[in-house]
Amino acid sequence: MKNNQIGLRKTKQRELVLGVISSAPGPVSVNEIVLLLEQCSHNIGIATIYRTVNLLMDNELIQCVRLQDAIQRYEPTNIPHHHHFHCKQCDKVYDLEGCYLHLDNPILKEGHQVSSHEITFRGICKDCGKKA
Repeated sequence: MKNNQIGLRKTKQRELVLGVISSAPGPVSVNEIVLLLEQCSHNIGIATIYRTVNLLMDNELIQCVRLQDAIQRYEPTNIPHHHHFHCKQCDKVYDLEGCYLHLDNPILKEGHQVSSHEITFRGICKDCGKKA
């Protein structure tokens, strides 16, 4: 995070939260952010994490990803278009590289004009598959 980026003051907590979100293999929830920070021996209060997430979203450094389970997860805004995989066993969400939907024409046969899309694949991740 750069100093004074859109008026944002650089703090250790902001750096840590943004670092956890940026290094995760997919979008993470606030509860997952707490766990990941604790694994690195950083204890930041959940209220501070919520405030930091809102600040980072307001400054467009992260974006909210909502899947069918309605849990709000967060990912950086500076990553290219991609899709997600949601494991129904461990509940983790993974980024998938690239796009699995290639439209030759942004106008659908019904006449709707496509400006963007989101696809979430669901199933069992490779780690849970190995455990089975």
